[in-house]
Amino acid sequence: MATVYKRLGRKYWVAAYFAADGKKIQKSTGQTNKALAKNLAHAWETEEKELKKEGLKEQQQFLSIIKKATIEANKGELTLNVARDFIEELYRLSNRENFPSFTVQTWLDHWLKSKVAHVSKSTMNRDTISVSDIVSALGDIAKKPIALLSTQDCELVQSKFARTAKKVATLNQKMQDFRQALHAAHEQGLVS
Repeated sequence: MATVYKRLGRKYWVAAYFAADGKKIQKSTGQTNKALAKNLAHAWETEEKELKKEGLKEQQQFLSIIKKATIEANKGELTLNVARDFIEELYRLSNRENFPSFTVQTWLDHWLKSKVAHVSKSTMNRDTISVSDIVSALGDIAKKPIALLSTQDCELVQSKFARTAKKVATLNQKMQDFRQALHAAHEQGLVS
């Protein structure tokens, strides 16, 4: 229950009430009229109570996601993709935005577009060919989430390039482009 009081020698009433986190708040109402000060204190307290309700609702949502994940784990059905879905839900709830999600191919396209302003036209043409060749070498693997790209997948690309490349320098350049794209994904927190 919000209350108001006057400090000795002060003209304004002070409101005392509890915040959503349980801490006691005491602040000036800027009012000299006790009734107006009391109304303001009650309004502030009501705002805090609403914030507390929202916080409890959000906590329940977090707990619900964790409970679902626990049920899946207990059934032995918590696969990497299912776990990722739960993490995406938690991220969306916490940050109020969708989890940044890319397939290998969409990430390579994004990485390529991000380079346009920083490289020459000839470098861009070479990089475009490299990305196209990398996606071709990956085949269906290019459609999976970049976070699930494995070392074996990268080795597969390298071995396909080694079989088809006419020059070692071409192979090395394409693999360097692939490494740079993966490094950029790592910097963005998309791969570990």
